[in-house]
Amino acid sequence: MGPSSSHDVGTSPTGTVLKAITNTGFVGLTVAPVEGASAQRLEAVRIIGLTINANSRMTKGLLIKSAFRSEFDVTVFEATTSGVELGVATTLGEAADIQRNLFRITGRQYTNSAPILRLTGSSAANTSFNVFQYVDCAHYNGSAIICENSDNNEWLSVRCAMAGGSATYSIEFRGGSSAAQSCRAE
Repeated sequence: MGPSSSHDVGTSPTGTVLKAITNTGFVGLTVAPVEGASAQRLEAVRIIGLTINANSRMTKGLLIKSAFRSEFDVTVFEATTSGVELGVATTLGEAADIQRNLFRITGRQYTNSAPILRLTGSSAANTSFNVFQYVDCAHYNGSAIICENSDNNEWLSVRCAMAGGSATYSIEFRGGSSAAQSCRAE
């Protein structure tokens, strides 16, 4: 995806590719529990080898909420809001945190000023205690990774290559407006 001068690793997507063709303003794939006071978070979900080409039509390539002990190995290109977004369900009968997951994420954002990976949370739950085994981002505008209200995640191998444009940060750690709490122990 993109020219060799954009710091791409030079591989083409293989396996299952989900590509936006016509409509705009939608999420490509959502992995989230049914919400409600008696509902539970998701557990043991595995998505391996999926490529999502948002094609500047999807707002988010992959949205994951309140997953627990799961594994995600995905590649996302050109979403308009965020490539992969990790967050929490609003109402659950148990803790809504997204925790104890393993992530391998590759992303490219050469057209849109959107992060490849966004970690979010609320005042009651957040993205924490996950392992990001491999994150490879190449971006042109905006930040590659934004962490809001996340804590205690482990980042093993991260590459954020700025390919020019108006990119000023590769990784941002910040608090969210709903919880007014900054990221800790990342």
